[in-house]
Amino acid sequence: MRPFIALPGLRPDSPAAALALYGIAYLLGEGTAVRWAPDGASGWHAEVSSDDCADLDGLVERLVEAIRLDALTTVVDLAKDVNELTPEKWGEAVEGGGGIGRMVTGLCAEAPERQGGRVSLTPVCVYSFGTRGTLFGNASKQDDTVAVKDVRALLAGSSESRKGCNTLGLDPGARRQQGAIMGPYPSTDGVRGIPGLVPLALRGLAAVAPMPGTRSVRGGAFMSSRDGVEFQWPIFTASVPAEALHLVVGRQWSGRPEAQRAAAGIEAVFASRILRAERRLSIGRRIA
Repeated sequence: MRPFIALPGLRPDSPAAALALYGIAYLLGEGTAVRWAPDGASGWHAEVSSDDCADLDGLVERLVEAIRLDALTTVVDLAKDVNELTPEKWGEAVEGGGGIGRMVTGLCAEAPERQGGRVSLTPVCVYSFGTRGTLFGNASKQDDTVAVKDVRALLAGSSESRKGCNTLGLDPGARRQQGAIMGPYPSTDGVRGIPGLVPLALRGLAAVAPMPGTRSVRGGAFMSSRDGVEFQWPIFTASVPAEALHLVVGRQWSGRPEAQRAAAGIEAVFASRILRAERRLSIGRRIA
């Protein structure tokens, strides 16, 4: 395996960055490993190693190519709105595999087999409920416009928020989008998000989904308490192969003794509260 490539733009205090790292592992597939590397300035940053990529430029080219080859541009055919996604449509999408199947699996992480005619949604599924877009519409749009320069800027840490870029509530730093408050400092000039983030983050959702058949929020990095639901993610400094990533990130590390976490290469655990009223994730904080 090649040496690890630093991704200084992906920091562990962002739930979007954690999901993006999982998405990178999925897109590159076999022969890929990911980890969080110690960083004296801010704790940790993400790193990736892949047999197919020698440097950051090669990595970005490969990611964009993988997104375009398996784009979410037809995901809008599943339903007009995410609330119209029936179990039948959900099943068809999952059976079809690929990016769409993986995204739908992740979106249904909270209760994949909910009864009553609709598919239950994960707490991370935050979508625009205004007149100009839906979850599927925005996912399709961002896949259709994904650009090498945007993904490179995101991973290198040189990206800037851009008006009209919906981060679907996954990025706590994003601004207002059609009535949904996406960040702590909402703006009246429309949504502002980081280009290139959503195509990576959506593909990382399934890594945190619980086992099929669950009917409540448990496992899969989701924790329920009196204060609501949290999304949790571990900071693993040991190299984790792409195919084993879900086994690491889907466990509840915060409740384990420090010695057990250390033995597994987990140096910390971060959590981000699900703010349902504002339909977004809070800024991540270290909890263990």
